[in-house]
Amino acid sequence: MIVQKKFSIGQLIAQLVPVGLRAKIGTASGSSATIQLDGRRQLGGRGLGLWAVVLLIGTWVIGLAIAPSAAWAQFKEYAPPVSYSNAELSGQDFSNQRLQSAEFSNANLTDVTFENTEMPGASFSGSFLKDTNLHGADLTNAFMDSVKFIGTDLSDAILVEAILLGSSFQDVNIQGADFELAILDGAQVKQLCAIARGTNPRTGIDTKESLGCP
Repeated sequence: MIVQKKFSIGQLIAQLVPVGLRAKIGTASGSSATIQLDGRRQLGGRGLGLWAVVLLIGTWVIGLAIAPSAAWAQFKEYAPPVSYSNAELSGQDFSNQRLQSAEFSNANLTDVTFENTEMPGASFSGSFLKDTNLHGADLTNAFMDSVKFIGTDLSDAILVEAILLGSSFQDVNIQGADFELAILDGAQVKQLCAIARGTNPRTGIDTKESLGCP
């Protein structure tokens, strides 16, 4: 007489391996499978179903072992951005790092060093940058609106397509900075054109040209 039973994966291993019965897979879904058992102990040609089940279980176990490693590798490659919003960071050194899409909004960045730091898409909205070193920093697509730049070193920085509306500039160094397609208002452009000079060493763009200076 044919008996149908539904087993979980753990029960399937416990039932099949010790007893060695012939098995045929009826259906398989998720972590359970329906099998047919006839009570005979034959493992010849008719026992191929057993090996199919073992292969199925082995593939499932290997998949569980590989999945966490793959997930961790993906996490490291696409790690979430760091956040220092509303932080007191005076005197900190972030030079020569990659801080893509990092959050520095509404932070005190007095005397902070970002020299040669890669920060595309980073946000500095509403922050205070007094004597901040951004020499050679990549700030492509950065949000730098409503920022107070006082004595800030922006020399050789890349500010392509950066948003700078509402920001103020006092005693800043923009020699060699690239403002290509940056969003600035007319008053800001006029102020920066008065001190613009040099060429960005990485993009080859003249600072005055990037600002659209007359």
